[in-house]
Amino acid sequence: MTNITTEERKKWIGGSEIASLFGESPYATKFELWHRKAGNLPEPDLDNERVEAGNFFEPAIAAWAEKKFGLQTRRVLRYMPHPTVKGYGTSLDYETVTGHYPVEIKNVDGLVFRDNWATEGDQIIDAPMHIILQLQAQMACAKKDRGYLVACVGGNRLYTAEIQAHAGTQARMEKAVAAFWQSIDAGDEPDPNFLKDAEAIAELYRMAGEAELDLTGNNRLTHLCHEYQAAAEDAKEAENRKKAAKAEMITIIGDAKKVVLGGFKISAATTKDQEVQAHTKKGYRNFRLYPVAQAESEKEAA
Repeated sequence: MTNITTEERKKWIGGSEIASLFGESPYATKFELWHRKAGNLPEPDLDNERVEAGNFFEPAIAAWAEKKFGLQTRRVLRYMPHPTVKGYGTSLDYETVTGHYPVEIKNVDGLVFRDNWATEGDQIIDAPMHIILQLQAQMACAKKDRGYLVACVGGNRLYTAEIQAHAGTQARMEKAVAAFWQSIDAGDEPDPNFLKDAEAIAELYRMAGEAELDLTGNNRLTHLCHEYQAAAEDAKEAENRKKAAKAEMITIIGDAKKVVLGGFKISAATTKDQEVQAHTKKGYRNFRLYPVAQAESEKEAA
């Protein structure tokens, strides 16, 4: 949603966000998106190097697509609300000069493309679901029966696909967006995925209050304490094994900068000294877990 301000983005589900409603987004879960739109988490900062790179590369990719595929396009600067669903809209990258069909341009890393896309010649025959849903959202908001996908891979290969609008998919998306905003109004947050949403939860509960609780009878919390402690011990043991393996490898390779061997490459160059400027570190919850015996001994020592 780069055609509207950060504050305005809170009021919309955009094409790049629609996949979160179906658990298909690599960028945000439904839980995180819900708290963004509810105002509990900030909208992502689009003033970054990745977005800036896209702004520079997209015109060149569009020009290449015109030369290679005859796909004449123009930049789109307007925001497109959905014709019937409130709070649902999209920013297009480009649209065709003839017919004004949406054109989604992607600049893709070669390894990512190899693992997640499929092609026949220069034609894309399969793409990640979040990109397909994004283009379907664009077609729905633009009221078009087709759109185009253009992918520049590794900076030197260009692929394209014509994607047809899918009425059933678009209907599901429209229903999901309407239900999402209803859940915002009702304050009915979705269940978190505690692994994927760990950072979002940490941000939501970043500031501690003054409460001191006795949750002795909470069996689930007790179980989680044991789980946390066991994981911490496993991590410590794994870190020790890693440190020992690294130390022994260094004694074998000596001062070599690069090493190749069967199945592995080792890079061990010396970095330059760096001066780190002073900065303000954002406050955070200093979460620590102690076994009762340790906690009591520290209390007595105090």
